[in-house]
Parts: sequence; C-alpha cells; structure tokens
Amino acid sequence: MIPSSGRQAATVLIETEDAIVTSTPESLSNAADLVSRIKPRSVAVILPARNEAEQIGATIKALFEQTKLPRRIIVVVNNCTDGGATADMARSFRDVEVFEMTNNPFLKAGALNEGVRVLAASDELPEFILTMDADTIPDPDFLENTVNVLDSRPEVGGVSTVCDGKKNLGETRFGKALALVQQLEYARAGFTRLRVNIHTMSGAGSMIRMRAVLDVLGSRGVLFAERADNLVEDFEATLEIKRMGWTCINNYYCHVQTDLMTTVPELMKQRVRWVHGTINELRRRGWQEETWHSIVTMWYAYISMPIYYLWVVLLGIQAVYGHPTLWGFWFIGFVMFFQALSVQRLGWRMMLLAATLVPEILFALIRHAWIIVSFVKSYTMLHHPKSAIQSKPTW
Repeated sequence: MIPSSGRQAATVLIETEDAIVTSTPESLSNAADLVSRIKPRSVAVILPARNEAEQIGATIKALFEQTKLPRRIIVVVNNCTDGGATADMARSFRDVEVFEMTNNPFLKAGALNEGVRVLAASDELPEFILTMDADTIPDPDFLENTVNVLDSRPEVGGVSTVCDGKKNLGETRFGKALALVQQLEYARAGFTRLRVNIHTMSGAGSMIRMRAVLDVLGSRGVLFAERADNLVEDFEATLEIKRMGWTCINNYYCHVQTDLMTTVPELMKQRVRWVHGTINELRRRGWQEETWHSIVTMWYAYISMPIYYLWVVLLGIQAVYGHPTLWGFWFIGFVMFFQALSVQRLGWRMMLLAATLVPEILFALIRHAWIIVSFVKSYTMLHHPKSAIQSKPTW
C-alpha cells in the first residue's frame, strides 16, 4: 500500500530546557494543497554547507553536468566562519539559490529543514528532493538513475546513494593508506548492502519522494529532528519515513563520491558520532517495526567482535605450530575471494590488495575501537542534554 500524504496538520517541535513547545507553521498547514503543487519528475537539491568553499564548487558543477538536470539547487550556508567564502562560491554559479544561517543551533538538521521550508513556500514543488553533502560528487547519471528507480517503485519513499571514497586523498603515506582502506570499506559496503529495508539513507546523498516528506511534515512539522543530541539526522529521518509506511532502498547504480578521513583522530571522531548517534536513536525509539533490523544488526556487531579475534588467534596458532586443516584452507580461500570480489568496482589492483586480508585485519582494530567507544558513551549517557531524552530507553 502506498502511504497517503497530508494525514494531519503539521506541528513543529521546539525544544527548550524545560519543555517542548508546539506550533503549526502557516506554509505547512495544508498538506493536501502542497500535494497538488508537485511537478512530476522534477528534482530539487538541498546542499547544507559549512566552511566548504574549497569543495562546494566541484559539487555544484557536477550537478549542472547531470544527464537529468535538477530544477532547483538550494545551498544553505550553515554557521560558517570563513568570512563568506562558501556563500560567495555558491553564488558564483548562475541559478543557485543561497540562504545563510548565522546562528543555527541545530546544525545540519536545521540547515536541511531550512531548505525544505524554502521549497514548501514555493508555488511549485519538486516530486523528489535530493539532500546531499556539499563535498559529495555525484556520478553524471546519478539523478537520472535515481529518478527512474523512484518512478518505477511508487511504494519507495527514498533511495540512498552508494558511496565511493574519493581517490588520491592524504598528504602522508599513512594518510594515503588510511584513505585507501576506506575506499575498500565503502566499495565493500556498496556491494554487500541490503537493497531493501536499508538501515539508513546516506547523509552523503539521498533522494526522497516529496509525498514522503509531506507525510513526515504532517506528523511533526520538520523532516529532520531538531534536537541538541541528534548526531545522525539522516538515520533519524530514515526511521521516521519508515514509520510513515514508506520503504527506503539502496540502488547499486546510484553512485556518488564522498570525502574520506586521512588521520585516525578524524576517522574516530566521524565514526563515533555515527555509531553513538545510531545507538542513542535506537534506544530512544525501542523495538519497533522500523528499528528491529537495525537493533539486531547493532548487537550482531558487538557479538561478532570476540568471534573475529578468536578466528584470528586460531589462524595464527595453525600457522605457527604447523597444524593446518583442509577446512581452514578452504575457509581462508573463500574469505580472500569474497574480499576481492566485493571491491571489483575499484579495479584489479585494489582486488589484489583486498585479497591479502591485511587491510581488513588492521582496519578492524580501528572499527572495533569506535564501536566500543560509542557503546560506552551511549550507556553512560554522555552528551545527553536533559531535554533531549523524550522517553526512557527500552534496551
């Protein structure tokens, strides 16, 4: 069944230290009227940007070189401290709409919502909204492929990108090696990721159907939750879209290039924010139709860690003491083959590198570190303002 938009009046949640205040924005008070203003197959792009003067130009240029052009490109300059350089770069492109937010307490979520408000106030609405990071580079056929997917699947509320890591990043040898391992990680994730009922639509780039957006607006007034502790606005919005009855999917032919971290502290900061925010959101919502798969996946990640190290130790013992078994050879061979196959998009050199298993084993140490740190942060209630906890965690 396809969800219907405009089921109830929109309500904005405004959090204060002591209470949550509700109000109804005029532009969203008649969702049925908004549905009638949707222009079929049209796309609007919302780019939140903070201090992205060096990269946003390449992103906008890539959007203007799409095989299907967007109808509107909205750049929301968010709490910039670069003296207006980001806004000036965005304005240097003709037909790009630039809006500046100088005191935005809700950061990326607030900037994305500002873009949605701009669209909702327009005479015509796009059928699809692409939310994308200002340093993301979409493949030339990204918009065309994504729109075709949504056109053919009316039950789908959103399509997530498949992210490829940008190449030739890093100034030091270690930085280049770390970026290389992340390229393998992203390629493998794109190859193995579930295509239906996905965990989250990527913040790097996701196409959302306007009717799904209107359903969420009708439920709570904003597409992205404006909370002080909302660390993963893309994941939270994905859960809300699912709660409205829509399906969220991933398509292997919808690719973008995303930025990579070139130092361990940067990588840890990024991934701890992602995983910590995910755990917080799952605990807040509890076991629901839209959350159970993510909860099971999260617990699997924790349970599999000791199994992983046990496997490495057993392999080491076999190698040192010379007692290899036939099943061991077959298993290692299968793992090497799968590691190579999963990154075939990157070419044969990267396939050979992945087959050695060395990058995966070393990167697993960092991955397990950010998973453990995120778990501890969430369950010791670090970085949780009082007003942000709306219900008692259920797991």
